[in-house]
Amino acid sequence: MNILFQSHSNGFTGSDLSLREIIFYCKANDYNVFLCIPYNVDKTYVESLGLKNNNILFMKPMIWHKIKSPNYFRKFLQIAYIIFKTKGGFFYTVPKLIYFLKVNKINVVHSNSFVLLEGAIASKILNIPHIQHIRELLNKENSPFEFPFQSKSKFFKKLMNSLHRKIIFNSSISYSSVKKLFPKEKSLIIPNSFPDEFYKNSIERKTIRTVGMVANITSRSKNHIFFLKIAKLA
Repeated sequence: MNILFQSHSNGFTGSDLSLREIIFYCKANDYNVFLCIPYNVDKTYVESLGLKNNNILFMKPMIWHKIKSPNYFRKFLQIAYIIFKTKGGFFYTVPKLIYFLKVNKINVVHSNSFVLLEGAIASKILNIPHIQHIRELLNKENSPFEFPFQSKSKFFKKLMNSLHRKIIFNSSISYSSVKKLFPKEKSLIIPNSFPDEFYKNSIERKTIRTVGMVANITSRSKNHIFFLKIAKLA
């Protein structure tokens, strides 16, 4: 079976590391793995996946969430810039992905983030099963972005049902807040995967002297303050 994974980032973020473990699992079980990923001058992450060059499509995706800006002119400039960087938006990225899928006879497409849409559109056109991975918080209260038609829950749910064969949420929190937007029978909760080595260097609580966190401080949706409050009690 030939599986294509599309990623919106190319580095060592949480979603990248989780995707790497999924790719390793597929390779270990004799699946032919293909990858669609933005180009990065630093090739460390891509090289760590151990994929053949012919199995990789470097392409910047057309992120489809709404641009949040009170200034309409600035919003227009941001959208225009994204279209320019993707060489034409969906009119370029979708046909390019369709060609790659057909040439490599892909059987399943997996999109590693909900900000991606090319994989779902291309799969729909070619009648290929599409798996959507959702790692983001999408509810209005905590999400840093919003998607078109999200406020029209019934229509949005029908759209998601039409585009995706399966929808994977990485936690009960990410699912529970938006479960009315996605078909229940297609939704699964699978926590992010990490390598076994991640757990080998466990430390007993009595030896801990300092608790810290490395994170993106610009994120307002991951409740870093709550972590710090717990750390204070350690």
